[in-house]
Amino acid sequence: MDDTRYPCPACGAPADLSIGCTGCRRAPDPVAAEVVRLGREVAELEPQVEQARRTYTELAGRLTAVSRRRAELAAVVRAGVAAPVVGPVPRSAPTVVTDLAPGAAETSTRTVQGLLFVLGGLLLGSAAVVFTAVAWAAVGVGGRALILAAFTALALAVPLLAVRRGLGGTAETFAAVGLLLVVLDGYAAWSVDLAGVADWPGSRYGALVGGVSAAVAVAYGRFSGLTGPWFAALLGAQPVLPLLAAEARPDAAGWALVLLGVALLELAVVAALRGRPGTAQLAGRVVAGTGHVVALTGAAGCALVPLLLGRAAGTPLLAGVPLLLVALTALGAARLVGGAAVRTVAAGLLVPVLAVALLRPVAELRPSLLLLAAAVVALALAAAVRLLPAPARSEVPELEVPGSEVPGSEVPWSEVPDGGGWRRPRVGRWWSRRDG
Repeated sequence: MDDTRYPCPACGAPADLSIGCTGCRRAPDPVAAEVVRLGREVAELEPQVEQARRTYTELAGRLTAVSRRRAELAAVVRAGVAAPVVGPVPRSAPTVVTDLAPGAAETSTRTVQGLLFVLGGLLLGSAAVVFTAVAWAAVGVGGRALILAAFTALALAVPLLAVRRGLGGTAETFAAVGLLLVVLDGYAAWSVDLAGVADWPGSRYGALVGGVSAAVAVAYGRFSGLTGPWFAALLGAQPVLPLLAAEARPDAAGWALVLLGVALLELAVVAALRGRPGTAQLAGRVVAGTGHVVALTGAAGCALVPLLLGRAAGTPLLAGVPLLLVALTALGAARLVGGAAVRTVAAGLLVPVLAVALLRPVAELRPSLLLLAAAVVALALAAAVRLLPAPARSEVPELEVPGSEVPGSEVPWSEVPDGGGWRRPRVGRWWSRRDG
């Protein structure tokens, strides 16, 4: 069939892609020719689609009938197996010897219930992810919202029932699935442009979803008493600040401040869990501490960029401020949760960082005064270190005995087991009560 001929859309006369319209002399119109060609193709495909639909309907009906018949026969077979056997047992029947006590089960009912609940939770989470990612376009907006809302409500209601039955692992699994569905609800709202959120920047909407998910996890954790929602809240809050800052496209100094905020959030979690016993609390401190170290390392890497470039926020005076803030945060974290060695190292690192932060603007603005400024800063830091209070030394307390003092000394005796007397060391010899 010739696909170059078509009726002229202006006058209806025959037209061709080579010469145009034969009536009004209109130029060739490839779009009109393509419309005609597609119309013929639609007419050819319609009967094929109808035939495929009839075939599918017929096969689906046969499948349903065969499945129903199979289920009926299987029920008959199971009923025959479960029926008691009447008559003597043949002597040749083998005897099965087991180590189990009479009437003992291979495993407890609670273990089987917990395993089935955990597997069900994993399957439910997988089904929700597949539905949201694959089958989303096949359902209308109302159906999408209804299905996801039902899934979320079901997944968040099951843990409350499981906790009452003592199924802690099952409750934790379904709570994780429910909180995952909260995030998927946010994606669903973005896909259907609920309340015009599709017009928002993606980073801002992602931060909103993360913040809402973290808030829901905190509220659900307090209400249910489970441990998993607290970890979900910690993970959900991680990208909020970076996503909010991504829209503004900050420079290296700005990213250093953003990562510093994330590090302070992690440090607050570590401080809140400090001193609390329990495996979950220990795991929370480890996760938050790891996040704090990672965020602080990233902030330090970003803070080196303005220090090397010689300016931050458009002025050389602030070139070393981001790195100084990182060092102060590290010192605060060391004093809060670190040992004596960690606090000493953090305080020692603060001195050169402070010196560099003070000298970098001088090197950028007045290079000729750099040596003089370095000498002044070194003297000032040395004097500041000398003025710091010395660490307190542990002293052995002395027990005062009234009326028993060393001759010529106002220092009281120290109680030292020495055959019935008190004595204390004096320069050059030991003075005892008997020496008096």
